[in-house]
Amino acid sequence: IDYLLERPMASLVYMRRRHAITLFVTPAENAPPAAALAAERNGYHIARWREGSSLFVATSDLNRSEFDDFVKLARGDGAR
Repeated sequence: IDYLLERPMASLVYMRRRHAITLFVTPAENAPPAAALAAERNGYHIARWREGSSLFVATSDLNRSEFDDFVKLARGDGAR
């Protein structure tokens, strides 16, 4: 359990080289306002998507291209 914008959420941490990628998962009704999760914040990329009744939020300071690749894999949009 971790906190994102003061809301408790399940979190998974992945590593890519020396960069952590945190994937938060929460019920959609617990979601922070979309405006609070800009595409970039303090040097971190942020991506959010919804699957069924769950909201997923990924954050990392990884370069944009590799972060986008991670998001595609996490969403199931690009199996390798």
